[in-house]
Amino acid sequence: MLATADLVYGPPSLEKFLGSLPVVRDLLVRLDLIAVIDRLCPFQENKARYTHGQVIAMLVANRLTSPAPLVKVQDWAEKWAVLEIFGIEPDALNDDRCGRALEALAEQADAVVGSIAAAAIAVFGLDVSRFSWDLTSMSVYGAYDGADPDYVTPKPGRPKDHRFDLKQTQAGFATCGDGAVTLLTRVYDGGTAEIAQVEGALRALRELAGERRFLMADFTDRIMKSGALDLRIFVDYMSTTMACGISGDSACRKRTGPAHQWRAGPVKGGSGNVGGLRISC
Repeated sequence: MLATADLVYGPPSLEKFLGSLPVVRDLLVRLDLIAVIDRLCPFQENKARYTHGQVIAMLVANRLTSPAPLVKVQDWAEKWAVLEIFGIEPDALNDDRCGRALEALAEQADAVVGSIAAAAIAVFGLDVSRFSWDLTSMSVYGAYDGADPDYVTPKPGRPKDHRFDLKQTQAGFATCGDGAVTLLTRVYDGGTAEIAQVEGALRALRELAGERRFLMADFTDRIMKSGALDLRIFVDYMSTTMACGISGDSACRKRTGPAHQWRAGPVKGGSGNVGGLRISC
C-alpha cells in the first residue's frame, strides 16, 4: 500500500529584472532628486498617488536601465523590480501621469537642473574649474504648425545627423570636466544660428560662476605692456617684481596699485605662461 502525503504549495514564483535599480535608487537618494522636484513642482495630494518627483525619478531609472517611450514605461515597471526597490506601483506610471509630471517639470527645468547639479558637486566633491559647452540637435517627424510659442519650435536647420528632410530642435549643455555634470542647459529653435547660442551661453555661465578675483605676480615687466588683454575685471591688485639674481638685476623693483591702473599685454614665450608663472582665470 502506497503512503499518501498532503502537498502544500507555496506562492507562485515571481521573476523580475533587477539590473542596476539598487544603484540608481541610492544615486537618486544622494542627489535628493525627489525632494528637489517636489519643492519646485508641487502637486495636489488628492489627485495623485505619487508626487511629480517620484514619477520623474522612475523616468530617470527607466532611462538608466532599459529606456522606453512613455506609453511603455508602465510595461517596463511591471517587468522590472520597481515596486520592490522604489515602492512605486507600476499602474501609476501610465503615459498620462508621466506626461503631467513632465509638463510640471518643464516649468522649472532650469531650477531643477541647477539644484541637482549643485547637489552632485557637493556630494561627490567635483572640480568645476573647467567646463565644456556642447551643442546638439534632435530631429523630429511631423509638421508642428501649431507649436506653443512659449517653448522651442521645431524648424529646418543644419542637423547634426544630416536629416535635412526633417525639422529639428537644438540644445546646448555646459558640463564640468570632472564627472560630466551639467551646470547649464539651453534649448533653441531649430533655425537658431550656433554663434547666437554660444554668446548667450557664455554670458549665462559668467553670471553663474560669479567673479573670481586673485593677486597676480610676475617676474618681469612685460605683462604691464599695453595690449589687448584687460584684466581689470579679474584682479583687485597686481604687482610686478624684477627677480633678483635670476635676471641679473641686483636691485628689486616692485610696483603695486589698483587693478584699474594696469593693463596686461600679449603673453610671450608660451601660451598662458608669464615670467614662469601660469595664469589661470
